[in-house]
Amino acid sequence: MKKSILFLFVILAHTMGLGQSKTVKYKRADGYEVTVSKDKVVATKTNKDGSSETITLSTDGLSANHVFEVVYKDKYSREIRKETYKEDLKFNVKGEITHLGSKRMRKGKKNRKISINPKGQLTRLEEHLGGKKWRKYKRNSKGQLVDDNDKTIESSDVKCLESEYVGGKLKTFRSILSEGKSKWDEANKPKDEDASTQDDGPIQFGLSPEKLAKYREATKELYETVCSDAPRFAEEGVSEDDFFFRGRIGLALGAEGDFFAFTYTAAVGYDDEVAEGIRFGGELGYTHYVGKETDFGKVDGVGFVPIKARATIDLSEYLNLDGLSASGGLGYAFGTTEGIDGGINYDIGIGYRIKEANLKSACQWDLTFDYDSINIQNGAFNSVAFGIRVSK
Repeated sequence: MKKSILFLFVILAHTMGLGQSKTVKYKRADGYEVTVSKDKVVATKTNKDGSSETITLSTDGLSANHVFEVVYKDKYSREIRKETYKEDLKFNVKGEITHLGSKRMRKGKKNRKISINPKGQLTRLEEHLGGKKWRKYKRNSKGQLVDDNDKTIESSDVKCLESEYVGGKLKTFRSILSEGKSKWDEANKPKDEDASTQDDGPIQFGLSPEKLAKYREATKELYETVCSDAPRFAEEGVSEDDFFFRGRIGLALGAEGDFFAFTYTAAVGYDDEVAEGIRFGGELGYTHYVGKETDFGKVDGVGFVPIKARATIDLSEYLNLDGLSASGGLGYAFGTTEGIDGGINYDIGIGYRIKEANLKSACQWDLTFDYDSINIQNGAFNSVAFGIRVSK
């Protein structure tokens, strides 16, 4: 009986194996040895001096972005540079290039971040050397690439950078992916020639017009929501400065908690990235404490108009905490209720990026939790609250 069960198990495993997708391997004329499997394409090239380059092409699945990752190693197999690029369905590209430290760069590793729009134009470049900002370019409202001092960058320098990525690296990545996809299709073509039964494998995120159209049709609602309008930053060349809205609702703390049921705030503001992962700006809002019934009757509400400077730190840039941020504000809140003067107003809190909402909107959505304090002459209005921040 045991032998019969074992025999059936072997037959079943063999049968299942026959239906598995075939892995394709081949060598390109430019020296890359390519391996194509169901979920990724890997291309490796070894140079004459013993150094190597490995390109991995895949997709992040959730948002259907292409992910191009390149690792460069020296002849001793030490990693010397790593590059990661993400490309969405509208062909907006964001990339990060990291050079590890060496004797030549004694201050430490060099880091570069770039953004490229569907037209192949560089819309942002930021470089750091040894943790300090070296240079930063971004496109202004006129579509010109400028530095931190709003000085226009020479067109020859811009074209040189664009050709390095668009005409060089990205062109190579797309070529490898497209070619590998075609070879995988051919190797895994069904015997009955019925394309509808074919396992898409890497082609579901490939760049061919036919497969891209098929993917868009299958995810029409999501595609129209996300991509029907090219992102403002990509199409119009607007810089990455952000307008934002912030709303919160929570509970009053301390002595004021006996007289006020809850508090809410609505604010609008504007900020800009002043360093890697750090944004700074200002905001104007309105805060209201809603009075509640006491033994002495209903307490009137109290209102304030706070004006604050605000700093936000993207913690994923420093602590590898994906989606988390920390924020703090400092300013003055003007009292709008008779008998209540204004006072120093500060807050501190954390935020979490809502990835699902960001996929369906051109805005960035963050859930927030913070502590806020308005210090008036004879006391303080303190509160904790949950909220939301929407930036564009």
